[in-house]
Amino acid sequence: MSEEQLPPEVVEALGRNEKIQAIKRLRELRGLGLKDAKELVDAFLKKGEDRAARPRHHTAGDQHGNSELPAEVVEALASNQNIEAIKRLRSARGIGLKEAKDLVDEFVSETRKEATTRRPVAPAARAENVGPVLCLVNDRG
Repeated sequence: MSEEQLPPEVVEALGRNEKIQAIKRLRELRGLGLKDAKELVDAFLKKGEDRAARPRHHTAGDQHGNSELPAEVVEALASNQNIEAIKRLRSARGIGLKEAKDLVDEFVSETRKEATTRRPVAPAARAENVGPVLCLVNDRG
């Protein structure tokens, strides 16, 4: 079994920084020895660190401009649920709280920058852009 195939409950335990619980649960679920279970968990965590250390590039085709965050994390952010997004990211990647928070904050910051630079500018109001004008005159004066 590769580290990619860790059961979801083991990944969730790692997301809560419960490494020992994750190893115990992996041993229970797969009938592995301590050494094998620990090596799989360590490899999974190492892979998560490598992924997080890798520079994040925006890719065309991703509607949110960031292919590095899982869809469920982006969904939570779209609903202004930053804490939920951090929880989901920790669970998905098996990373710590600070690292997940930093990644979410960076994504939010980049998204805001992109939104302000892409804001459409209304054309200047000119006489030719204005349609017919109706003037009412008050003659009670």
